[in-house]
Amino acid sequence: MLFDEVIWVLLAAGLVLATPVLAIAGFVQARRARRELAALRADLAAGRFGPAQPAAEVVTYPLPAREESRPTTPEVSSEVPPEVQAEPPLPPEPEPAALAGPTASVRRSLEENLTSRWLVWLGGATLALGGAFLVKLSIDSGLLGPAVRLTLAVLIGAALVGFSEWLRRRSPPDGTGGRRDFVPAALSAAGLCMGFAAVFAGHALYGLLPALVAFAGLAAIALSAIFLALLQGPFVAALGIAGGYLVPALMSSEEPSAWPLFLYLLVVAAAGAGVLRWRGWAWLAVLNLAGAVAWPFLWFIAGWSAGDAVPVGLYLLGLAAMMVWLRPPALLPAVIGAAAICVVAFALVRTDHYGAASLVILVLLSLLFCTAARIRQEVDLYAVLPPVLVTALLATWHLPQILYASEVRPPIVPPELEGFVFAAAGFAVAFAAGGFLALWGARRPGLWAAVSAGAPIALLAVAYWRLADFELDLSWAGLGLVLALLQLAAAARTARYRDRGLEAALAAYAAGVALALALAATMALREAWLTVALSLVLPAFAWIAGRVDLPALRWLTALFAQAVLVRLVFNPYVLDYDLTIGVGPVNWLLWGYGVPAVAMFVASRRFAALGAGALAELLRGGTLVLTVLLVSLQIRHLTGSGELAAPFYPLAEQGLHAAAWLGIALLLFRLYGGGVRTVVVTWGWRILGGLTAAQLLVLHLIVDNPLLTGVPVGDRPILNDLLFAFGVPAVLAGLFAGEARRQGLDRFADIVGGAALLLAFAWISLEIRRSFHGTVLSAGADTEAELYAYSAAWLAFGGLLLGLALWRHSAVLRYASLAVVLLVVAKVFIVDMSELEGIYRVLSFMGLGAALIGIGWLYQRFVFLPAKAPEAGPA
Repeated sequence: MLFDEVIWVLLAAGLVLATPVLAIAGFVQARRARRELAALRADLAAGRFGPAQPAAEVVTYPLPAREESRPTTPEVSSEVPPEVQAEPPLPPEPEPAALAGPTASVRRSLEENLTSRWLVWLGGATLALGGAFLVKLSIDSGLLGPAVRLTLAVLIGAALVGFSEWLRRRSPPDGTGGRRDFVPAALSAAGLCMGFAAVFAGHALYGLLPALVAFAGLAAIALSAIFLALLQGPFVAALGIAGGYLVPALMSSEEPSAWPLFLYLLVVAAAGAGVLRWRGWAWLAVLNLAGAVAWPFLWFIAGWSAGDAVPVGLYLLGLAAMMVWLRPPALLPAVIGAAAICVVAFALVRTDHYGAASLVILVLLSLLFCTAARIRQEVDLYAVLPPVLVTALLATWHLPQILYASEVRPPIVPPELEGFVFAAAGFAVAFAAGGFLALWGARRPGLWAAVSAGAPIALLAVAYWRLADFELDLSWAGLGLVLALLQLAAAARTARYRDRGLEAALAAYAAGVALALALAATMALREAWLTVALSLVLPAFAWIAGRVDLPALRWLTALFAQAVLVRLVFNPYVLDYDLTIGVGPVNWLLWGYGVPAVAMFVASRRFAALGAGALAELLRGGTLVLTVLLVSLQIRHLTGSGELAAPFYPLAEQGLHAAAWLGIALLLFRLYGGGVRTVVVTWGWRILGGLTAAQLLVLHLIVDNPLLTGVPVGDRPILNDLLFAFGVPAVLAGLFAGEARRQGLDRFADIVGGAALLLAFAWISLEIRRSFHGTVLSAGADTEAELYAYSAAWLAFGGLLLGLALWRHSAVLRYASLAVVLLVVAKVFIVDMSELEGIYRVLSFMGLGAALIGIGWLYQRFVFLPAKAPEAGPA
């Protein structure tokens, strides 16, 4: 039973070690096979397989005797003998190396992979299992004890490793057939696995080896595998690195200590880094980094104790030094590895509860990355990682809730917050000064200036959020102003040397001045004033971009523009702002929306001139949205009770909104017709026009129609709610239709013109009813005078349309006039004949008759002109 347990443990360890190795090996071999196949196909297409025969010469072969078997030598002649022409000779058999073709290449590649790689590795694994079976046979026979068996396993494993190296040295330099020989690496892997399993079993299963001895043995085997990789290839290195990081997990200790663990892990990581430095296997760096970063997190969860910040921190500094020393071939993997180390440092400081040791480690790590970024300027993006790390740490810092009695004056910096305040202030000063000093002579001075300008602003904003909770505080605003002055001084200094390539640095500090002022405004202002301050940064960025156009400035501008739009468009608390400042339209809406709209418009013009089309469109869209909101909120304030959040929506306000939206849409439509086809103009008039049409159709004519709701419309003639709800939109819709006709959009013009006539007809009818029923249109019964007034007014409206049609030569207006007249005819013969009596019935019919005769005369006189008679010729 004991041996069965040993076998299962050995097999499990072998699987754990072999699985990543085999996966990586398969991936590498597949990629290599694809490259070889592509190369063979390219050679085939280029005709590089064997020499080509000359076209001008004919090769003849003398006919040998039937009994002769020796080969003949071809003769070259300029004439073809008759006997050769009668029986064409067979071409010479090509050499094996000259065989070519996609099928043959694929067959050969598969054969070579099968025989020289995969079967070799299978043989190594079989050899390791054979050793285990040999040990089982000795146990079953009672020949050998545990100590002897394990010793033999170690010796056999060492012998396999030694034999593999002997075999490698006697192999050809490029292997067999120009390919690498994988036999030595397979033998080494089998021997290392046997030794690894024997040492582990001697400690965990039989208790023959103390924990320290077993740990040292396993570590020695893993490190040996890593160093053997320099001679025998990447698979041995992968086995050694995976085994090296698994050793601490396989060993148990009653009193685990961070010092030996992380010292050992640092040695494993350094060995893997050395192999990577000399051999350049990129996938090995991923495996090494994964194991190196995973162990600190495991220790934070299961083994952390007080005082572990020093060994773990020194381990992180060692990893960072290796990352700097490695000189990775690509920038992105280097930055990803450094970022992973920063994540571990973040967890270390939080796990250590922001102790002095972990903060010192954070300072040293930041100094290491920034120094490396300045010295090795191909990886200067390392300089961005420390500010991001420190900002994230301060944003998630555990701050206690501090309460003081009312009679006790709290200190400037409470003792509970000293660590946070000193860390924020210290890092802010270090980043500001260090970035400013590093930019001189740097390959990218704009990057260092961005660190110098942006990091203090970010840290001050985080500190203000965590300590003051965004409350108004002039002392915090004073800090923002001081920071803005320092940024201005740095900008003035770099401006003197802008001809030396410091334009980007100057732009970074200028943007820092604008951001610091915006932050100070945030600390001192509220409601609309804050948004105004933020919006004024936009033309400042545009001014800076006009002198030094950098992509970062465009991103900052877009970010601030979106922040302004979110505050003014999607912020529900805007409706609760106090409107008592000012009289009538002179209130905070005027500058709270007007100034940001103007700022966005100015910035959009500048960025459009610089070719930043997407950003210019964003700013144009913001200008349009804020302008529409300014007009709409002013209408709501002036027509209602003054409360922007009031739930009611009266008819007069609806009409003014419709008129405002349709007027802005008409202006955009005229720009569209004039050739301004930007995204904002193209879609702005469509969206505003669609919103207006929906409101007019749904609310004005149906839902909130005063004829149905009974809501008062005002007692003044003409100048009442009906004019704003129906009359003014009808006029604007008519102008819209005329502009559409001018642009050649006839069908669209017909639709909009029909809507204008419908609104005008509704306004005339409702205005007549108001004149007879007063302010409430739904009250009272219809009188004969009212019914006659409808007929007379509709006839007059039809006559007006006909006059306009004859003036403008518009067939559409003529058809509309006829429609109105036909409606009057139907009303007279259906309604007036039954409801009217006396003089009103007479006037109704006589008026209709006179109108019809007059219409006929106008058609004959101006529409259907008589054809001219042909002139008589000479007699």
